[in-house]
Amino acid sequence: MIIPKKEIKIWPNSKPWVNKDIRELLKRKQHAFKTGDLVEKRRIQKELSQHNETIKTITGFGKQNNPVVPPGGISTFLSDLNQFYARFDNNDFTDVNYDLRETLKNYITDDEKIVVDIAAVERSLKGLKTNKSAGPDRIGGKVLKSCFKELSPVLRDLLGMFTIS
Repeated sequence: MIIPKKEIKIWPNSKPWVNKDIRELLKRKQHAFKTGDLVEKRRIQKELSQHNETIKTITGFGKQNNPVVPPGGISTFLSDLNQFYARFDNNDFTDVNYDLRETLKNYITDDEKIVVDIAAVERSLKGLKTNKSAGPDRIGGKVLKSCFKELSPVLRDLLGMFTIS
């Protein structure tokens, strides 16, 4: 039994919809351009356009998708989003911050203590670039920069705890 074998070269930038017919049309179009035959070039371009329309139909390119309306309507959805993202605006975290700082102070001994200026921590947080991606903690620069007043005392104590003089 003989099985025919055909070797095909595939390049990383080869498009799957560019088959042998389209490659042949492109070669003929290039030849028509080089020889200056504008009538032949336009005819081949129309033929390529028909192939493009077929590809658009197959892939669904250019179709308008109808937007999905959430249950309850768009105004309910927007109201829910607003409540979700603004849920921390009504809470006062001063007591939580104080408790956290006191807990951290219990882990620091006097010989390990180093003085970190709170103004320096605030300057560092205010100077963060908000267009940079978040670090491994996944806390973005916008959050750190906008909450610098609340975070600076806690971060100062953390820096004091982890830096040994």
